[in-house]
Amino acid sequence: MEENEPGVLAYICHRSVKNPDEIVFFEVYKDEEALKAHGKTPHMGKMRMAFATLFRPPLEVTRLDRIRGFAH
Repeated sequence: MEENEPGVLAYICHRSVKNPDEIVFFEVYKDEEALKAHGKTPHMGKMRMAFATLFRPPLEVTRLDRIRGFAH
């Protein structure tokens, strides 16, 4: 999948230690175009259709602006 989405810099799924039913996806994109392209991929289309069976509401999306930091 990574080779098909060169603008996706990080796509990491986490499970809460306190609440195993809580899952967080942390995603970093090169730019807005990479984010839009990711949303148009076939696998994301399948994922959106499966959200109702994979996840319990409420689903929350929070967009963040990076202030600083680094990744290896």
